[in-house]
Amino acid sequence: MEGLPPRLPEPLTVCQICAANQPPCWQEDEMCRNEPRAIILLVQIPLEVVVRDGVGCLHRGRSEILMRVRVALCCPRGECWQNQWVLLPSVRMNGCADYCGDATFCVKLEACLEAYLVRQEAVFRQECRPMCPPPLPLYPHPARIEDCCTY
Repeated sequence: MEGLPPRLPEPLTVCQICAANQPPCWQEDEMCRNEPRAIILLVQIPLEVVVRDGVGCLHRGRSEILMRVRVALCCPRGECWQNQWVLLPSVRMNGCADYCGDATFCVKLEACLEAYLVRQEAVFRQECRPMCPPPLPLYPHPARIEDCCTY
């Protein structure tokens, strides 16, 4: 784990782990290029870790996990460059964390990653829409007396 101050008073406990507000980094797995209708991604998810020291103060640190994801392709592999990846990670602790010394923890995590291959399409405006009639008043206008009684 990175970003913690040196020589924190022990014992250290992990209070929270979640995906950081940074986008995950990804690259295509070179070992699995032979699948014709799927792509394998190696996704590096940045984490934000909250640690409590022996005095009770909270500190924030950074870490990361690496996930392998298989995504079915909706287009031929040669046309994937026209699309954009949208990766939505979600990470949480699943149980207690054991302190191993030197700002190292053994933690069981539950990670979920939604991966979408999105193609942006052009949206056209409809120029020839029919004109709407003017809005009608909610109530009829009151009648004026001088208009009704002309002699």
